[in-house]
Amino acid sequence: MTSWIHCIKDAMSLANEREERVRSAIRENKIDKSLSDLVIYCQTVPFDLDGKGKHCEMSSFPETKVEKFTGQKNAMKFLQRNLHQFSRVYPKGTRVDSSNYDPTPLWNSGVHMAALNYQTPDRSMQINHGKFLDNGYCGYVLKPDCTRLNEFDPFDKNVLSDVTPWVINLTFIGARHLPKVGRGISSPFVEVEVIGAHYDNYKYKTGTRSDNGLNPVWSDSIELDVFCPPMAYIRFAVYDEDMFGDPNFIAQAVYPLCSLKEGYRSVPLKNAYSEEYEKSSLLIHLNICNAKGDDENLYASIHELRDKIQEISTQIQEEAAEITRASGGGLGLPMEDRMMNMERLDAQFREKQEELQLLMQERGARQSAARNKGNHSTSTDV
Repeated sequence: MTSWIHCIKDAMSLANEREERVRSAIRENKIDKSLSDLVIYCQTVPFDLDGKGKHCEMSSFPETKVEKFTGQKNAMKFLQRNLHQFSRVYPKGTRVDSSNYDPTPLWNSGVHMAALNYQTPDRSMQINHGKFLDNGYCGYVLKPDCTRLNEFDPFDKNVLSDVTPWVINLTFIGARHLPKVGRGISSPFVEVEVIGAHYDNYKYKTGTRSDNGLNPVWSDSIELDVFCPPMAYIRFAVYDEDMFGDPNFIAQAVYPLCSLKEGYRSVPLKNAYSEEYEKSSLLIHLNICNAKGDDENLYASIHELRDKIQEISTQIQEEAAEITRASGGGLGLPMEDRMMNMERLDAQFREKQEELQLLMQERGARQSAARNKGNHSTSTDV
């Protein structure tokens, strides 16, 4: 019994000595051990695009340095590098106003940690909040499956063989209880944008409803093609158009595209800090379907035409710039030849747009028929 008591006293003495050593280390190093034990360490190393990184290493960059890695030339190599090593990006030092960069191109290139100025309620922070809605703000968000494949290239939509493209039919029906901007009555309009890979960036603006912030009504409908839904987000932003035609921010909401559900949906609106308003919301209708459907040839034809239209549009812009230079006395083709080229491009542009419109109508008719068939089958089964 006596020896047992001595053993207990010795154990207590050793425990007290260990605790005193910890306290002494905390005082000397100014480190709290309990907090330090929670930290998962990564070894900070210089970045080498052509090297072989380790999973326990991390490289940090200012946004200005990482821009050359996220461009089309190095994006694929940078993304492959990020499959093996952590990358962290932070705002450049000249952002003295605490503004933020757009984190989307970084996520598309595999960057794991995009550090932002949380105190600034701008579009970038709102997109960041929307991204982490995917898991209810519960920490790490896993990259989409497609971005973890060796052949993935964020600038090439042709490598998305395992990703189902979407056609989204979105109708803006109305809104309710929009917050006031200033003392007057709001004249709201809605701006919606899809944010994702560079080939999946779209923006659309509804009409303005004058002097009605209580229950404005729209009937605007749009159709969006999204090649890579797992990488995309949708942002609704409501603005008040003032007497000079300038927009003033009212509310916003951002969601991962793959979290959307079909049908009539109420979209809770938030302030610039992504805090929900009590009653403000949008009423929309969503219909989402496979863009390829049963006819991949039609799908391919539509996007071939869109690429051609984009190419002609770029040529028109370049030709317009050349005409401006020529009118100022610059060298080049005669003005008459420039104008003939412009007319030719304009005719091609209109022709391709008409062809695209016919194909879009055909696809819409097929999708409508498929939905009606599905509804009929469902009602029959019931």
